[in-house]
Amino acid sequence: MTKQRPILGLDLDNSVFWEAQPFLDATNDQFNASVPLHEYSENHAKMWGVSPTVANKRTEWWHASGHIADLPLLPDAYEVLGTIHETHDIVPLTSRRFDHRKFTYLALAKTGLDAFLEPPIFTGFYRSGAEGKVHATKVDILQAMGAEGHLDDMLKHLGDLSVERPIARPAHPNGNVVDLAAYRRRMARRPVHGITMGNYHWNQADRLPDKVVRANNWLAALDHYKQHFAEAA
Repeated sequence: MTKQRPILGLDLDNSVFWEAQPFLDATNDQFNASVPLHEYSENHAKMWGVSPTVANKRTEWWHASGHIADLPLLPDAYEVLGTIHETHDIVPLTSRRFDHRKFTYLALAKTGLDAFLEPPIFTGFYRSGAEGKVHATKVDILQAMGAEGHLDDMLKHLGDLSVERPIARPAHPNGNVVDLAAYRRRMARRPVHGITMGNYHWNQADRLPDKVVRANNWLAALDHYKQHFAEAA
């Protein structure tokens, strides 16, 4: 019987691909705005000083424009993910919506990351309304997969990793999350270790959550991987 490989979860935007500055460059130009990087926020309405409706339309333009297919990789991400792939299955777990999959797959192919990564899980957390959303947190999904760890630039997706909880509810109301069923056979209620990527203004904290460490870059992430995950593989 083939031994199942351990799983690591992986965020994409600002963890693997540098998204913040390209997003601001494109939207500042398109909408005659002037938001600097230090004011970047996932709360786009507050960041732009507009209504949620206007902010959603601008964000929709960004995703439909195809810019996410050409985002640059963070330094050393390709090489480090190749190393991690030698011992782990790496599952992208992104807040992007399922209808962003075309440009996401294109970006993975252009950068060669599709050779190292499993099919992405599109959670669609920021989608308006219920259709197309995953009704579970990233931690729910990670624990349902039996993942050993997760790398994410957003601390809110890492803050509850150390808590042992019941298996997640069904992950998606209409089946848009691909291949989750294949991973759910690895169900586990154990805690998950986390790495928060980058020293960004949006992921600062006086104290990191339990079982979460910071990696300022991908070489530091590799060091953490060797310390926390490599020996268990």
